[in-house]
Amino acid sequence: MPSEVHTEAEFETFADSWNNGPRWDGTETEGSDSIEKRLRIVDLPDVRACASTEIEYLIPPMLPKGAVVALTGDSGSGKSTLATAWARDVAVPVLFLDRENPLGVIRDRLDRLNFADSPRLRWWGGWCDQEAPQPDAPAVLEWMKTCGANPLIVVDSLAAFHGGDENSAGEMRTFMNRCRRVANLGATVGIVHHNGKSETAKDYRGSSDFKAAIDCGFHVTNYSDTGLLDKMVMRPFKMRMGASGEIVYFYADGRFVRGEATEARETITDQLMGLLRMNPYVTGKRFEDLAAEQEIIRTRARSFLATGVLAGTIKRDKGAGNLRRHYLPGTEAQNEI
Repeated sequence: MPSEVHTEAEFETFADSWNNGPRWDGTETEGSDSIEKRLRIVDLPDVRACASTEIEYLIPPMLPKGAVVALTGDSGSGKSTLATAWARDVAVPVLFLDRENPLGVIRDRLDRLNFADSPRLRWWGGWCDQEAPQPDAPAVLEWMKTCGANPLIVVDSLAAFHGGDENSAGEMRTFMNRCRRVANLGATVGIVHHNGKSETAKDYRGSSDFKAAIDCGFHVTNYSDTGLLDKMVMRPFKMRMGASGEIVYFYADGRFVRGEATEARETITDQLMGLLRMNPYVTGKRFEDLAAEQEIIRTRARSFLATGVLAGTIKRDKGAGNLRRHYLPGTEAQNEI
């Protein structure tokens, strides 16, 4: 399989052919066969002459056109299903570059979302003859030229395409530049990514250059009691444009219905708050066990503690055995568990 690493000059060639000519008002370098274009500073266009001054959306207010948008969250939070639902609802061509999911999972997801096969949807997954390419690969750029409208390209997941050290700023920036290149050509790029495990990496995993490189980032949490998709809250952690507050979806019969974030939280949060009030100075492991006894998934209980500690609504101290114990402010420890 040919290498997916392309030079800047090669990318410029694809970009120029996309626009059927030199970018801006640049002139070719000497030699009629040159693949490079020379752009002079005096030829740079006015910013407002390059595109509309108004932000347009594929789906308002969370999916701006021509932007790099990230959906992050725990495994099972529903971020890939949500991205697929967005793809179903937009009115532009869609390409999924998928190195994460087997064919059976994708077919089941499409069935649940009532997303029928059509020429508008292209899915490059592991069942194809070749592995899904990088988002700025020649095959992707060639497809974009046939679309007739600026497409939506979904990368699932970052870890599967990054292929290096996610904590390396340089390696993360190199990958994100691939996504930015196709966004600069008009595509909207959605990136599915995992959150970290430490309390300082709850929004996303890896280098902070990931957050710096995206236009919009949403952390997705599933607030279901059973672990199945039910009530999902999108919390923005990076917004250059678009929504600034939390967005909630209620999932039912293959549809995501917008609602109020407080509706999704209040029942389970009240239950967890009651557990913590009744069990002051509880360890994280014990709290998850107590939550599981009430059929609340462990990741939800873990997220409740971590979010509360960050917000200051839950206190955490080190107790016997150097174990971290949690309690509500003003709550006296009646006994340690």
